[in-house]
Amino acid sequence: MGMSYLNKETVSIHYNYLQSKNPHAETIILAHGLGLNMKTWKYLIKEFQDYHLLLFDFRGHGETKGDCHALTWDILYGDFTALLKQLNIDHYHFIGHGLGAYFGIQLFGEYGEKAESLTLIGITSFFPNEISEEMLAYRKRFSKPENYPALADFMIPQIIHKMTPEKHQLLYEAYHQVEQKVYFQLIELIARSSSLSKLRSIPIPTLVLGGECDPNYLPTFVTMNSHYLPNGRTAIIIDASNMVHIDQPEIVARIFRHFLKTKYDDLKPNSHYSDVLDHYFDRLSLSRSKASHSLDQKIVIRLLHNFEMINKGKKVSGHWNRRSAKELLAFLAINRVVLREQLFEVFWPHLPLPNAQNQLRVALSHLRKIFADAGFPNAITTNKKDLQLNIDYECDVLQLQELIKKASTLTDYPLLHRSILQILEKLDQDLELFPDFYFDWFLDFKLYLEEQIIYLFTRSYPLFIEHEDYILAKQMLEIILKFKPFNQSIKQDFYLVNEKLNQA
Repeated sequence: MGMSYLNKETVSIHYNYLQSKNPHAETIILAHGLGLNMKTWKYLIKEFQDYHLLLFDFRGHGETKGDCHALTWDILYGDFTALLKQLNIDHYHFIGHGLGAYFGIQLFGEYGEKAESLTLIGITSFFPNEISEEMLAYRKRFSKPENYPALADFMIPQIIHKMTPEKHQLLYEAYHQVEQKVYFQLIELIARSSSLSKLRSIPIPTLVLGGECDPNYLPTFVTMNSHYLPNGRTAIIIDASNMVHIDQPEIVARIFRHFLKTKYDDLKPNSHYSDVLDHYFDRLSLSRSKASHSLDQKIVIRLLHNFEMINKGKKVSGHWNRRSAKELLAFLAINRVVLREQLFEVFWPHLPLPNAQNQLRVALSHLRKIFADAGFPNAITTNKKDLQLNIDYECDVLQLQELIKKASTLTDYPLLHRSILQILEKLDQDLELFPDFYFDWFLDFKLYLEEQIIYLFTRSYPLFIEHEDYILAKQMLEIILKFKPFNQSIKQDFYLVNEKLNQA
């Protein structure tokens, strides 16, 4: 049996079932990485001719077409189990790379599937949050249709170490098959579901493979996975990047075969430090979990693009458009502590003082009721002179200001690169700041913020051109031109960067 399709409800699953000449051979299932397809296993399958091999394309990848509106692990699991049922496969080894590896963790750590063994390639369930956020922010710069083709050019050199024209073409074609919305949906799905503790639930023998030259998933992080696996082993492949099965297929096959022969041997070192290390890793995992939980407990106030207040992941409803409620909250959130006289000048500048004082009392009462209905009866503290929010909150405007302030002091390219990425992530593509606010103070504040952004980006983009990071340089130049469309020198540099991107 060769290339085939399984038609299932809203999807047509593309797969290839390569059967060994030996009818009694074991089966290996190969699940490809994010943005790729099953053809990326072509170098490894040559090493496994004595096995039955099942390869398939995930939804939105390769030639598997179907509904990808809101992908979840449940949907991908349903596709996978339908394929197993169709081919009558109930015993197998599972090898996954990237997305396929994270899917494998879900299969055996979440859904309780059974297999003879699991091999995870090129991933880690331990990754510092700030680094994963930076990686996600950078890839999202390609989410515009005109930038998306550059994703392949960005990713391929990072995941292959021993490059050849044939390998480059293989991956380039794969990236151009994946649906853009699917790629970014699955990045976020992986980020939300990655967990060290989930590895503890995988009972089957598991081999973790990483590349010595992988610039993203460093060997240090990869080896931490096996600590949490009840029956886990790790191997770092020399002279290989993320796709070890393309860089070093012979070595991968040799290690895999050795792993199968010794998969039930207890090879983990046993020393008097083991308990200490176990305790350390457990505390590390717990602290990451607590940090994530503490962020969930904060009130989130969003002002930059569309106004909303979020409590425990849910939007706080209320009559925000009455009695200047959202404007008053925004002013308090941005300024932290506010004098009563400031409020009179901003909100009721033309009213006599007694009338303005009465308007403030009414507005405060209305805003307090919204907070009380959301479970925060003491959210605003007042005295005779000033007011302030008495809640633990984060505000996108304050975060953007802090990022701009930090970036303005940086001259080191790697640090500036990271800060610019974070700032671009905060800015909406249409750059319409404060669309829900019309008071004069907010319009003035908007101009002030725009000037800060223009100054920073004008100072920064030449350094990005110097380091040949034309994609981010273009992003900054586009934003400057939206604010200052008649700046001729910026226009010239924008055309120059476009030429560089077209040449690439």
